[in-house]
Amino acid sequence: MDYIFVDKMITVPIYKQIANSISDAIHQGQLKYNDKLPTEKEICRTFSISPTVVKMAYESLISSHMIKRIKGKGTFVTN
Repeated sequence: MDYIFVDKMITVPIYKQIANSISDAIHQGQLKYNDKLPTEKEICRTFSISPTVVKMAYESLISSHMIKRIKGKGTFVTN
């Protein structure tokens, strides 16, 4: 999860920071097709943030077709 960066001191919303971090990691090749992303709970615990924030970040990436969720298995990179 070393590719996700959150800075609570800047004005960019945290969900956008998470989404941008994951998107950047995909574009830079750190994350590849079918790589599994951390769970919402893992991100919440790591950064001490609300599950709603992580859900918003993941939903943003899903709508951009960068990631997909498979019920009971996890969240994966699609591009």
